[in-house]
Amino acid sequence: MNLRSCQDCGFRLVKNGHKKLKYRYELQQWLCKSCGAETTDNDFKGMWYPRKLVILAVDLYTIGLETARIVEIVYEQYEIWISESIIYVWEEKFSRKIPKHEFENLAKILHDDDTQFPTKRKGRKLRQFGLKCPKTKVMKTHISEGKSEEDVCEHFWKAKQSFKPSYTPGSIRTDSLPSYYPAINKVFNRDTKQDRFVSFKNHSNNEIENEWREKRKFHRFDSVIQAQAWNDLWEWRRNFIRVHSTLKKTPAEAAGLERGSWSEIIKISEIIIMPMLEITVGSNNIGTFY
Repeated sequence: MNLRSCQDCGFRLVKNGHKKLKYRYELQQWLCKSCGAETTDNDFKGMWYPRKLVILAVDLYTIGLETARIVEIVYEQYEIWISESIIYVWEEKFSRKIPKHEFENLAKILHDDDTQFPTKRKGRKLRQFGLKCPKTKVMKTHISEGKSEEDVCEHFWKAKQSFKPSYTPGSIRTDSLPSYYPAINKVFNRDTKQDRFVSFKNHSNNEIENEWREKRKFHRFDSVIQAQAWNDLWEWRRNFIRVHSTLKKTPAEAAGLERGSWSEIIKISEIIIMPMLEITVGSNNIGTFY
């Protein structure tokens, strides 16, 4: 039998009924008979919806599912209707709480490339830069409005913050974009060389270019801020949650870190391990989520 103690006086707590939140979500309440303090079993403070529901919605949105379909899946699982706009709120909120990490075991050569990021506005183009380690498969990404030297520098500075201070790449393989050479020299102080790929057979940049096959799953956004918020969650899920088919583990684990979870991002008050949730719609299983 697990006994709970009061955080104020240390006296044993007793059950004091349930608190019913919106959407049939009940929480156990506790009372300290010594000092009269009350507490609640709430692992997701400030939220009306159950934690599993929110994590499911954010995870489905991150892998590219449309918000209208997410609303349907959430209702089928929990019989709770949510609005499409609340998904955008959760995405923006949790993207600001991604913990910082420093990767280890990185290769001496890294691969960098950029691709066009879809937008809702006709004629407007955003760019997604990606820097990938071929050894650990860790990838750092950045969204910008152009391909100037400042944009590439910002991308490299952001990626460098996730490196150990003792690590400096020997070279970065890129395409012939003119902005790469001055940006590499400025961020890495000429300790890193630019390695321009020569051919697709013997000296290619396929290590990073293959990542853009998932671009068809990307959402379309109105602004760089919205796109970067989603991109940060997508990058987190790719590095810390999704198991790489070649490594048989997450890229973060290959880089000397522990496997992540959505609970780590939302910073719940208690550490609760989320069980795997098999999502089945009709007769089709659409995947396993955490």
